[in-house]
Amino acid sequence: MPTTWLIHRLRSAFFHENLLLMVLGLLKDSELSEWEVLEILYSRYRLTPNAKEFRKLVESLVTGGYAGFETAEGARKLRITGKGMKLLRSLEGEYRAIVSHMSEARDTGTALR
Repeated sequence: MPTTWLIHRLRSAFFHENLLLMVLGLLKDSELSEWEVLEILYSRYRLTPNAKEFRKLVESLVTGGYAGFETAEGARKLRITGKGMKLLRSLEGEYRAIVSHMSEARDTGTALR
């Protein structure tokens, strides 16, 4: 049985690698401030990304054209763009394919190839 420490490390690594997917998924549903994104990540997943890392992710989304800022009711909110939606669909498809392959391998008892 894995230890609590090991489970924490595995969850942390998983969330770190999927932070882009989760942030784009949140922005798909609504425009959110950076604080709102962080609050949702913590309340849903108990995930607290490194501030520097999160800032870098947001900057790369904006400079890459995947998200933009809008000012609504005096607050700066992130909004996903069409390019961001295309990236999100691609990442979701890749994620589903990986999970499906892992599930099939588990069900058939074959190793991942």
